[in-house]
Amino acid sequence: MSFHREFVIALCVYSLLGVLAAAAAAAPGGKDDLDVGGLNIDYMYRPGNESTVLDKELTQIALNLEYLEAEYFLWGAYGFGHDVVAPYLVDGGPPPIGAQKANLDPYYTDLFIQMGLQEVGHIRCFKIDP
Repeated sequence: MSFHREFVIALCVYSLLGVLAAAAAAAPGGKDDLDVGGLNIDYMYRPGNESTVLDKELTQIALNLEYLEAEYFLWGAYGFGHDVVAPYLVDGGPPPIGAQKANLDPYYTDLFIQMGLQEVGHIRCFKIDP
């Protein structure tokens, strides 16, 4: 049960850091455009509605969380991450340090595989144009 608790704590800390980073960047004197890690998402909106920098930053936080979840489940199930499963969605950066395949029974291995591939699908929704 401690494994689940540690994961939830790490997820909460990661989310909080993302929100704080978004708030800092949206403060006066922040960047006018979001270009984090080489990613600048093209935001579509209806005429008359405006997209703000904060909208872009909040979307980036959600995308970062999807990457975290995908890496967690893929490494746990397969022993490798997003850069092997869907390299066309990776923007570069260093590979994870210390990640390894989890010792799971077949039921949980299948569950982790399904969850990991589902998270890859969520990332595709963010990054690939329809």
